[in-house]
Amino acid sequence: MFNNTDSLTRTFAILLISFGIFFVLIIAGIIFFQQKVLTVGEGAQFTKIQSAIDASSSGDIIIISSSLSPYEEILTIGAGKDRLKLIGIGGPVLDGTTFGLGVNGITISDSSNIHIKGLTIRNYEDDDSDNGAGILVEDTSSRNIFVKNKLVENGFEGIFSFGSHSFFIRNEFNQNGGEGIDSQAGNSLFIGNNFVQNGFMEGFTVDAFDIHENNNLIIGNKLFQNADDAMDVKNDFNLILGNIASLNEEGGLIMEDESSHNLIIGNRWLDNVEDGIILDDEVTDTVVIGNKVIGNERDGIRVGDLTRNNIIQGNKIIGNERGVFIRNNDPTFSQENKVTHNKIVQSVEQGVFLGGATDNIILNNKIKDNGAEGILLDIDEDEFMYEATDNTIIRNKITNSGTDGISLTADTMNNQVLQNHISRSILLAIRDAGVNNVFNGNICETSDPATICTNLITE
Repeated sequence: MFNNTDSLTRTFAILLISFGIFFVLIIAGIIFFQQKVLTVGEGAQFTKIQSAIDASSSGDIIIISSSLSPYEEILTIGAGKDRLKLIGIGGPVLDGTTFGLGVNGITISDSSNIHIKGLTIRNYEDDDSDNGAGILVEDTSSRNIFVKNKLVENGFEGIFSFGSHSFFIRNEFNQNGGEGIDSQAGNSLFIGNNFVQNGFMEGFTVDAFDIHENNNLIIGNKLFQNADDAMDVKNDFNLILGNIASLNEEGGLIMEDESSHNLIIGNRWLDNVEDGIILDDEVTDTVVIGNKVIGNERDGIRVGDLTRNNIIQGNKIIGNERGVFIRNNDPTFSQENKVTHNKIVQSVEQGVFLGGATDNIILNNKIKDNGAEGILLDIDEDEFMYEATDNTIIRNKITNSGTDGISLTADTMNNQVLQNHISRSILLAIRDAGVNNVFNGNICETSDPATICTNLITE
């Protein structure tokens, strides 16, 4: 029906080229420059961090000890400070408790290649006008590095960034009033090995509402007990790899409308209140492979309207309300999504539900111990009343379904059900109430009509 190999190859190639250039530029920006070292703390050159910043030049290093911590300051890094490094020793605290509403802990503008490491930034309060972040990076700053910082109980975002080509590595975000990392219009970011536990908003938002850009690496982060989604990502050519998102109040990952050519590989989406993964409306050419999607209270993987050419392959989808749900609101639109070689087990309801879906392939999946149908084709009763048409259900092994193994309701047409192996369903192996659905080579015992099971199970 379609070939996804070229699309996947192009996606990997573009990511590798983009980030190769990205890393070369970053390295070139932080080495081979003259530096002087300034110190802040008891008995040091400065007792205030801002005083050291004001005295610094491009490429200087500011060492901040914890001896005078907490530092009750509002820091500004402005023009003429390229390659400036703020390095905390012993966990110095930057505290905003005394400043009231609407101030940011650190504001960076008009300088780039800023390196901030080892600071705890806390208690900067929101004034309902996008202030109160731990760190604010303006769009005049890029290629910054944030490592091993703690952003705690700030009223707005932990880090609110409009810059691009930056690193966010091994930071901790706890109980901030907004996202842990909110990247506005920032492309080519590396977001790796951060820990986010915010009781108010998203874990971090890499993209939402057409704000963000492309070519971001999001790798190895741990996102627990956030009051919204763990990740909200938009646009193209992002790699989401090896993250853990668990016990969040909404979903694990939302890939927002119209995003394309993203890779979602080897993550764990566990016990979230809504869906594990959503590929929202008009998401295209995205690969979801090798993930563990377990115990989410709604769908394990939910694929929205007008989505096209996405691959869901080799995932373990266990114990969700429904395993995989694909919907569509336009019966003339050919989706061509492919769900293949997944293990889909122990869903409360269906293993796979195609709700008004059109021209998808469900191939070589192991679908077992689901509470209702192994695979259900029907209208999407939530909103639209379109039939499920032109889908291909082929070579799946379906066992121990709580109702039918495969069910095609009266609201289905022109689907193909081929060479599936279906056993031990509570009701029927296959039930067809639709129009012009085609059945061939299915190994099963009981069906309606009775002629569907052309090869009977001998076990």
